Amino acid sequence: MPIKILILGSTGTLGKELVDLFNGDKKYSVTTWSHKDIDVTDILLLNQKIKELSPEYILNTVAYNSVDDCEDDEVEYAKAILLNKDVPEAIAKISKELGITFVHYSTDYVFGKNEKIEGGFSEDIIPIPNCKYAVSKYLGEEAVKNFSEKFYIIRLSRLFSKQRGVTGKKSFFEVMLHLSHSQKSLNVVDDEISCFTYAPDLAKATKSLIEDKCNYGIYHLINEGEESWYQGLRLLFKIIAHDTEINPIHGNAILRNAKRPAFSVLKNTKRPVLHPLKEALKDFVSSNDFIDLK
Repeated sequence: MPIKILILGSTGTLGKELVDLFNGDKKYSVTTWSHKDIDVTDILLLNQKIKELSPEYILNTVAYNSVDDCEDDEVEYAKAILLNKDVPEAIAKISKELGITFVHYSTDYVFGKNEKIEGGFSEDIIPIPNCKYAVSKYLGEEAVKNFSEKFYIIRLSRLFSKQRGVTGKKSFFEVMLHLSHSQKSLNVVDDEISCFTYAPDLAKATKSLIEDKCNYGIYHLINEGEESWYQGLRLLFKIIAHDTEINPIHGNAILRNAKRPAFSVLKNTKRPVLHPLKEALKDFVSSNDFIDLK
């Protein structure tokens, strides 16, 4: 019998990659739910549908990620708490009840106030978030840990690939490429250091995590390397021989409601290292999806 897997947020950037990957493997019977299929904030309905389906795995890519909107707006922050904490908590509880393995995705932003550690933050470091978005994601992590028995919390950072689906956001690289067509130069933040994560690589790493039957817990699955936004974009432009000028600037030169971590590098100590950002960008560039962006 195929392994039954449920993917939530199936029309987003990561969700689409997961759907394509698991659908391509006959070992799995994949059910996909997007916002068109279910309102995940209707907890009673969510529980009912999960019980009816009774999957072996739930992969939750649903999240509120409007970082600045929820910082000073209580209504938006309530939405962040609902999607980033309450929904994962509900899934964790029903997963425990039914013996389902729950895969939940989180963010490097949870390390907003942590003192810099050379080489980055390993999975066992206790996060100290510094903005409301990060707080909502951290509370979601804690809910999954407290209410699940079989769970994987996967932290990622700066997700990118070609925008996919109606709910997939344009990645940083896509936004910058589009801007470069109309601007002679771009100002890009150079004092916020983290890692980038190529969505196809993350999907493959997620599948390997499941298939290798790894110990439950927290994992950092990111492409190898530590870069600022400026360094990442400079690397891409070098690969494609793009001649738009890039100017490094300080993060505080941009008006943003929420504080960003100055250093939020994730250190992967548990799993095989995903290939370096340069190689991930080359894959991105060589893919057919990139043609319309160049």
